Amino acid sequence: MKGGPQKILVVDDDDLLLDAVSQMLFRLGYHVIAANSGDQGLELFLKSECDIVLTDFEMPGLDGISLALHIKEKSPDTVVILMTGHDRESLMGLIRDSAVDLALFKPFDLLTLGKILRETEPQREQKQMSSY
Repeated sequence: MKGGPQKILVVDDDDLLLDAVSQMLFRLGYHVIAANSGDQGLELFLKSECDIVLTDFEMPGLDGISLALHIKEKSPDTVVILMTGHDRESLMGLIRDSAVDLALFKPFDLLTLGKILRETEPQREQKQMSSY
């Protein structure tokens, strides 16, 4: 990663999954901020500058797609990745025209998580270059 560790906000109402994903990201060299609800995630996002938001799809209160919309309104260059256990076809239809950049389907492992984050690097670098 260029310029030091990227900051990732992880949002999931399942504490076990939140902890597991946070640990995976830490092992991959990211700085991690964790929230256990969409509302808390939005509050933390507004207080911190995050490069990436990794959020669960279904949560009480503010769901992942709504959270992505709020984040993109404040920071259009922030990459938002939606984590879900839903089947690909139904989810892809829901997020096609949403503020979500990528989808990560549960269950996933460290290698899959690392791969999807590497896919965001050119996108983030291009956005940083275009903002000069």
